[in-house]
Amino acid sequence: MDRRHDGRHGDVHPEDGFWGNPTPVRYEAQDAAGGTAGAQVVVTYLPRALDDVREGVPAGTPATVDVVGNDRGALDPTSVRLLDASGAEVLTLTVPGEGTWTVDARTGALTFTPAAGFTGDPSPVRYRVSDVEGNPTEAVARVAYAAATPAPTPGATPAAAPTSPLAVTGGAGLGLAALAALLVLGGAGALVLRRRGAEG
Repeated sequence: MDRRHDGRHGDVHPEDGFWGNPTPVRYEAQDAAGGTAGAQVVVTYLPRALDDVREGVPAGTPATVDVVGNDRGALDPTSVRLLDASGAEVLTLTVPGEGTWTVDARTGALTFTPAAGFTGDPSPVRYRVSDVEGNPTEAVARVAYAAATPAPTPGATPAAAPTSPLAVTGGAGLGLAALAALLVLGGAGALVLRRRGAEG
């Protein structure tokens, strides 16, 4: 923490990452006659709640959101309250057709439990939280469920290839080839005999 003054006023410059209230400091001032007086300077920063989201939860299951983990200031988690449509603070909030939000009284975490059959993303809700000094701040919490994986579509059964009566394979093909060769040779022999008979 860096504290600076120019004789008339002082500035407080918090270090990076420091979100709390600085330790009070004392100072003294002297008048023209040499008299001195002292006092204490107390700086209180107002808290700042940041919006929260829980993502990737399986659809149709309860989801818990840690709403104070990313906020700034010395927040009191036991002070977390949901805000209903009228702005009133509640520990349980039911959204018709979606489900129910509840507050963990110790940690301040919000849990959404979907209603039976509801698998979408619930409507965002507002909440209020205070720091240890009682200063309030508000933000929004929401749940983004993981997209459901579509069931695989059965593939079409391929049509059977037509069977040709002329198609032959393996040993049957060899047998037919041998038979054809014998028929050719037999025909040639008969032709030779007829020619010889004609010549005689």
